[in-house]
Formats: sequence, structure tokens, C-alpha cells
Amino acid sequence: MKLKKVQIIFYTFFAVGCLLSWIGSTSENAVFYFFSIGILIADMIFHIIFHRCPECKRHLRTDFAKHCKHCGAELYVDTNNKDTD
Repeated sequence: MKLKKVQIIFYTFFAVGCLLSWIGSTSENAVFYFFSIGILIADMIFHIIFHRCPECKRHLRTDFAKHCKHCGAELYVDTNNKDTD
């Protein structure tokens, strides 16, 4: 899975989990709160499994690095816009 797609999925589920946590904390129904905890835990597991360098497959500790800390590979290479001279 592409790294950018992993980040989009991670942040989407993180936002949904936070929203459900807020709804659960403001309402009297605890189901939202417990469901949000499950989503956030699953999201962290997803991040640990899939947030890896495309070259060396080692876990990336930050979402904002442009190069892998371990092997130096560029993380966000745009393969769609190649020069065709």
C-alpha cells in the first residue's frame, strides 16, 4: 500500500475516533465512547503495520519525514509525472 494512502486512512480513522470519543463524552450513552476506543486502538495497530518505508520496509517514526531515517530512500516519489523526452 502506498505511504500517502496509509496516511490518509490513518488520519481519517483518527478523526472519526476522536469525533466518536467527543460524542461519547458529551452524551449519556457510553457506547460511542467505547466504540471510539476500539477504532483508535485499531487505527494505531494499522499505523504500526503499514506505515513503513517502501524500500527497506522498516517502521517510520514520523509522518512528516521526506526521507527514510534508516536507508535514506525518498518516501514520496511521484511516479505519475515522469519526463517523456
